[in-house]
Amino acid sequence: MPFGGKGRVERRKAILSFKRLEYLLHKCRVNPVGTGCMPNAGFVTYSVKPCGTATDEIPDRALRQICNADILVALIVEPNANVIYEVAFRQAKERKLILVVDSNEFLPLYLKSWVYHNWRQETVLARIQRIAEDDVPDLPDFNVDIPSDLRDVIEKNDSNLERGIEQALRDIEAEFEPEPGEAVVHLRKIFSEACSSFYPGSIVEVAFKGHGDFADPAFPAVVREFDEGFVRLYDYAGRRAAEADCPLTAGKLLKRIERFSDAGDWEEFMKDQLEMMMKVVKDYGFARARAPLKINNQHPRAEYRGTSYLPCIISQVIDGNLEGPHKMYLLVVYIELPKLLKL
Repeated sequence: MPFGGKGRVERRKAILSFKRLEYLLHKCRVNPVGTGCMPNAGFVTYSVKPCGTATDEIPDRALRQICNADILVALIVEPNANVIYEVAFRQAKERKLILVVDSNEFLPLYLKSWVYHNWRQETVLARIQRIAEDDVPDLPDFNVDIPSDLRDVIEKNDSNLERGIEQALRDIEAEFEPEPGEAVVHLRKIFSEACSSFYPGSIVEVAFKGHGDFADPAFPAVVREFDEGFVRLYDYAGRRAAEADCPLTAGKLLKRIERFSDAGDWEEFMKDQLEMMMKVVKDYGFARARAPLKINNQHPRAEYRGTSYLPCIISQVIDGNLEGPHKMYLLVVYIELPKLLKL
């Protein structure tokens, strides 16, 4: 949005416009990605910040913020070259963008087909103009509280804009992937370069309250990434079906695979799995199973019937303080054993 450099009134209008957007964004109720089946997951909390307020910083600081923000909300209320350039810059980066527009006459050809939300609400705009022309309240910068009379008129008249932005945020959250931490980046390199897709593999996240103390004992381990072999082994129709089965916990996966293992084999496998996991949790080291996962002839995919897999945790990276809250990321691969091999 323009930052209002044309005079006192325009500057105050810019601040009030920002407060209007900020207020609406904070009102939105959006569930975090992957929690559609978790009724008590809460809502996403959005931190709303202007991307730059000083003219001499725009080419550097503002463009970095525009590039790095999880979501950019662009307010186009006039044919402003700087704003259009910033929108194009963001669009070229293929990052999430929400357009709020006063009139599509201000949009260049390349943006006219983009879904946008209508900024023009006469009662709200009239109140912004009146407050901007007055001397009260003081509006020194974008960090001030929203004026109470502007908040009240937004509550009464801005439901359409609120619903539109909320739906846009829901659509973004449904496909949002947070930037991976250093641990996940490290494991992905091993995952993609060292593991053939012939071996089912996954990256598992385990959250702890302290040393060896799970943050949530009911769901200690959650799968964050996996290959196509993993999808087939656990009998999902495809990758989307696995991703939709939220949360993708280790307990849920074990129930899915238990159907395809005979009782005696499964009991031996699970006993060994518990010992292997405790070794990793306590010692933070490499661990390899001794008892394989044996698949019987009940598996729906012929490629897995009668096969045996030895699970290995081949790498782990700890994110946080070991004595306090932290997360452990495990790379788990299932190595297929030759049918005649005896352990």
